[in-house]
Amino acid sequence: MMKRRQFLGLAAALPVITTFGGWSLFNHAVSAPRFDNALFLPGADGPFAVLAPNEPFTLVAEQGWLPVAGREETPFLWYRTQMNGHEYQNPILLLRTGDELDVTLDNQLDEGTIIHWHGLHVPGRVDGHPIHTVDPGEQYEYRFKVTNRGGTYWYHTHAHHRTARQAHQGLASFLLVSDNDHEALNEALGLELGKTDLPLVLQDKHFDRLGHLVYRPNPMHRMMGYLGDEVLVNMTPAA
Repeated sequence: MMKRRQFLGLAAALPVITTFGGWSLFNHAVSAPRFDNALFLPGADGPFAVLAPNEPFTLVAEQGWLPVAGREETPFLWYRTQMNGHEYQNPILLLRTGDELDVTLDNQLDEGTIIHWHGLHVPGRVDGHPIHTVDPGEQYEYRFKVTNRGGTYWYHTHAHHRTARQAHQGLASFLLVSDNDHEALNEALGLELGKTDLPLVLQDKHFDRLGHLVYRPNPMHRMMGYLGDEVLVNMTPAA
């Protein structure tokens, strides 16, 4: 049976779609001695579950705790929302060309943040520019029509001077856009999201002995990128 995997790689220092780039891959050791942890696949709700919003909703940026294989629960930053009786953390947003996205960011962090819709063609006011960073306890409203063709996009924090650290701590997820061509291709190949079409979130992380995420870049990291020493696939080490 054919399977397609949609990849989202999150590099901490720069919000780009590739995790391993340039010299960094060859100058840092990434430990992966075993692959014996069951890969986490999103369910109907919870972390990275697929949400096709059919009404206005709110994404709450906050700190939470998630289980990571081989560790106690680990503190992460995430976007949390509720819809139709389900609760989601960092939901994979599923939209269609022509849909209108109506979402409010509710900043419940202890520092400023904002959301950028990476790859989408949107008006400047809702693009998530760092000048629109909102303070703790404040909200920011987004409303725009999705004009992009079908494809794999993503959304992430874009806070001034905080983007890399907040993304490393978890503030990012997929945004999938469908259109007629995309749906025809899926039908021809027999692909079904979550079964034979698997979103995989690839992240390089660094944990301390307590299992907490560590983001402490030196001057070289700030120029070239901060590479963690452990690779997570859908939050699963050694998957």
